[in-house]
Amino acid sequence: MFDRRILRRLFCIAIAARDVDCSLSVVGSGCSADPAVALYRAVSEQLQCSRLRSLKEIQEDQRTACMLGSSRRLSNLLTPTVDYPTEPLNWQTPTKGMRAQIQHAAENLHAHGRAVFYRTLFNKPGVACVVQAYIPGLERFHLIRSGIPVVPQSTLSQGLREKNAYL
Repeated sequence: MFDRRILRRLFCIAIAARDVDCSLSVVGSGCSADPAVALYRAVSEQLQCSRLRSLKEIQEDQRTACMLGSSRRLSNLLTPTVDYPTEPLNWQTPTKGMRAQIQHAAENLHAHGRAVFYRTLFNKPGVACVVQAYIPGLERFHLIRSGIPVVPQSTLSQGLREKNAYL
């Protein structure tokens, strides 16, 4: 997750109040310059993920939950209790066009040493805009969600490598 000052965006996370199968919580996330859009993205992603989960994904989550529960250090991830400070939302934030928002985010990421590659796949103003983006070094979230050990980039830069970790 990026520091909000880098992207100058609002980041939202949506988590169901209670997960029926008692494994990992289905999480949705959203980010936008517009608070309403960030919240909408987070909630709709959480709803999609919870409704589209297959039996295989539920079983993977249950195995991951067991693995996390067996570790003294990782078991805290099953019931996070971190209290994040909240900010009052300005629902009247003026929103730039999609292209300007993407360009602004890319410039901020470049200023903080991140390379950004993106292309617009579809853009119909007032209807939808689909952008494909890739930021090297941030493509490991699906591995972590699946319970696969991942070596942090800072550790790799120090020359330490774990034997069974995906790089």
